[in-house]
This record gives sequence, C-alpha cells and structure tokens, in this order.
Amino acid sequence: MVFRGFLHTTIFKIAKVMTKKKIAYGEEGVEDLMKQTSDTCNECKKPKEGKKWCSTCLFPNNWTSGNREIDTFIRESQMLSTTLHHCLLWIPFDQFSEIKEVARGGFNTVCSATWDGNRIDLLYTIENSPVWVHRNCTTKVALKHLKNSQNIDSSVLNKLLNYRTYDDFSIPKCYGLSQHPSTKEYILVFNYYEQGDLRALLADRYTDMKLRDKLLILSDIISELNSIHKRKLVHKNFHPGNILIAKSSWIDGSLNINGLAISDLGLNAPVNEPLHSKEIYGVIPFVAPEIFQALPYTAAADIYSFGMIMWMLSSGKLPFGDRPHDHRLVSDICDGDLWAYYSEHLSALKPTNIEITKRSRNSHYEILTNTHPDAVYYSRPISKFTSQGSIYPPLKG
Repeated sequence: MVFRGFLHTTIFKIAKVMTKKKIAYGEEGVEDLMKQTSDTCNECKKPKEGKKWCSTCLFPNNWTSGNREIDTFIRESQMLSTTLHHCLLWIPFDQFSEIKEVARGGFNTVCSATWDGNRIDLLYTIENSPVWVHRNCTTKVALKHLKNSQNIDSSVLNKLLNYRTYDDFSIPKCYGLSQHPSTKEYILVFNYYEQGDLRALLADRYTDMKLRDKLLILSDIISELNSIHKRKLVHKNFHPGNILIAKSSWIDGSLNINGLAISDLGLNAPVNEPLHSKEIYGVIPFVAPEIFQALPYTAAADIYSFGMIMWMLSSGKLPFGDRPHDHRLVSDICDGDLWAYYSEHLSALKPTNIEITKRSRNSHYEILTNTHPDAVYYSRPISKFTSQGSIYPPLKG
C-alpha cells in the first residue's frame, strides 16, 4: 500500500539521520561490579554455582505467596537469572503506601505507590567482590493490578514476564509480584515512570517542541521497537499509552528524554483470556487494517501503529479523535483511503508564527484531550466492531 510504503520510507530516514540515545535505567555500576564477584560466597562460603551472587543468602525461603505455582515461578527467577535485574521478589501488599490510581485500561489499573520494604542493594565490596544485602528502602513504584487474575498460573506469568530477560531493548523493570488483600487480584510491581506515557508528555511539552525534538522521540521509539522485532517478537498492542518516559527536561532549548521504555509487551489480552481465543484487542486508530481482517499479527502491524504515532506527533492531535471509534471507523480504516482524513487535519494545523506564539500549554492540552465522547484510547475488545460486515474486503493497493 502507498501509506505503508510511506511509513517504511520515513522510518528508515529517521533511523539513518538520528542517533539513538543509549540510556541506562537502573542502579549505576551494578553490572561492572558483578563481573568482579568471586566464585564462593563471602558469608556462607558455599559455591555460587556459576552465579554472580549467592542465591542461598540473598534469597532465603522464608516467604510464600500462598500460591505454589507463583512461589515456584519467583524462586526460579532467583535461581536461574544471570543478573539481579531479572530476579523477582514476592512483596507483601502492606509494604505499599500512598497508593493513587494514575491510569485505567482495558486489562488493568495502574497505581503509583511508595514501597517501604527490602530491596536488593550493593552494601560494600571485599577484595573486589561485591556484597549484596536486603536493605530497607523507600522506592516509588507502579502497581499494575491485573483484572480477573485470581486464578493466574505460571503459564500466564511466563507470557507477561518472560521478556524481562532481554537486555537489548528497554522494558520497565519488574521488582516482583504482590496481591491485593480484598480483591485477591495479583499485582505486578514495576519501576515508576515519573513523566508518564507519551500522551502525557505531549500534553505537557508539545507547545515548546521543535521538529528536532519530535524526531528524537520518534528515533528513540523506533530504535526500541526495532530491537523487539530483532528478537522475532511482535508487540500486538502498540499505542502511545504503552510508551513510558521516566523524566523529561529542557537543556539548552532542546527537549531531553530520560528512560524511554515500551511497556505491556506480552499483555495484549486479559490474563484470563482463553489461549485460542479469536477476540481482537487494541486501540482502534492504532490497529493495522489486516488485523481487522483476522490476519496474523506481524512486525508490519507494529510499524503501522508507529506510523499513527508519527502522525500524532506531527499534528498534535489524537488520530480519529473527532469521531466515534466504532464499526464505521473500522470499515473506513480497512478501505485504505486515509489520505483525505490526514490531509484535511494537517492542513488545518498549519498555524502562522503569530498563532504559534499566542498558543499556550492549555490550548495544546485541549488538542490532545478534547475528543469525541465515543473515541476510546485504551485497549479493549474490538471484534464486535468487525462483526457488522463480517470480514472486511482486501485492502486497496
């Protein structure tokens, strides 16, 4: 298709021109220090069995989640991981305070919280060998409450958390699991991204962004997405709400982004969804047309989603924000004739220099939030919107 070809050409141009900013999100110096670890534990003097730390001392078996499968899953992460970044903990819910809901989606609710409990930290070194301890720390975290997860098992956890072992792309660090005492729903505990998602960043910073700032953001996003695809993985639910940013600031008139990561890799459906379900989930404007035609997800579908993110950054508007997200929109997307929509809205967004100067942050915030009441920008089941015309006809060339 012409549109898909345009996206690929533009993406390669961005990748060629811009240089990816390699940002490490985590504890400084941990990996370098771990390389200096001796073969025996300084405390119990037992062999470390090829690990950089002593699993017996660092992860004592004095806890339980109450679920044997979850206990096994967590302990395997502690015994088999090659870096502490990948080890999980069971975190009692009473260690969280100042819990505040920050986002609600189709599959989960995300809250910010203060975690006042034991984290694994470097205490000191003895003869170039690091000593790791559980140390009481206060950490701001994100709690992802998984809806209807009371009967979760290890196969679901593997789907949700298996990707954390890849070091060649950025995903939020998962500290471990917890459980809500009332609902009994399980919770994934992640590091907290202060800036929020991409949509929040644009609402806060769009007014002052230059073209270079937008290209740098796109460059970071496509670099991370490309690393996912190199692993032969497909996100399947790629939209602005799944692009997280730790911090942003202005340095010498340019926007500086720290800690960009892609979240919800592996979480493209509810945790209790049957394995062979044919239900489609997503945010309609960011779903590739072929997915509505019941074709398999591929990396090209993620690229389509990225193209819609490109359009959002260039225009300052959420795609199809002026109309209901229903079967008519799905039909129009599958017709492949989107250029009229893009041309109309982009031409309306060409302000003069005087207009740009007069615009305030609030006006841009309205551009990104003032949408049709039936425009939905969180992931949800969308197969019902394809049933109006069964399977849509092939896309136009």
